[in-house]
Amino acid sequence: MRLKSIIQFTLVVLCVCLTCIPGWTQSPELADRYWNQAETLFKNGKYLEAAHIYLKSAEAEFASLKPRKRELAITYGKAGYSFYLIKNYEQAIQYTLKAIEIAEQEKNSLMLYCSLAGKIYYDWGKYKEAIEYYYKSLEIAREFNDKQQINTYLNNISLIHSYLARYYIDLGEYKNALQYYEKNLEIDKEINNKSAIFLDLDNISLLYQIIGDYKEAI
Repeated sequence: MRLKSIIQFTLVVLCVCLTCIPGWTQSPELADRYWNQAETLFKNGKYLEAAHIYLKSAEAEFASLKPRKRELAITYGKAGYSFYLIKNYEQAIQYTLKAIEIAEQEKNSLMLYCSLAGKIYYDWGKYKEAIEYYYKSLEIAREFNDKQQINTYLNNISLIHSYLARYYIDLGEYKNALQYYEKNLEIDKEINNKSAIFLDLDNISLLYQIIGDYKEAI
């Protein structure tokens, strides 16, 4: 009698386990269905709705037995970008950083996610964080010798340096401002931006005069 009860219990447990398996194995398929829904919403400009469906796709992917890391990173990245488009920078950076963490070994994707993080921080007004991620993108672009991307990231960094220089000038912290103009000079020399080089030299000279270092101002 006891043996019969044990056998019946075992069969019940087995049946329960078997009914659970399809839910797990279909998680990638569920993730793809959510992804397609999110893509449709995104293309129709419904970015907030799309962001939430992208996150559902990521949850389904993460729940699978073998999550597809590349797809998971792309989904988090797209969710982050969707939040960025509606100026929800806090959630935008949250999910973009998740994408960066997952895509650490895929340099091409990592470069794009770091660039997105830089753009989010820039529009958020967090310039130092923006520079950090643009430099990470720049480093990867240099590894690939991607000259177009190198120039793009250098120009982005240069623009932020200019903002920070003006910020420190407004605070009267001229030496800090000088550092950013000197960094800009290095960048503009690298990309051979002659008009910008003259402007950098003029700004540097002016700051040295304000500081009182007339020898360097010449």
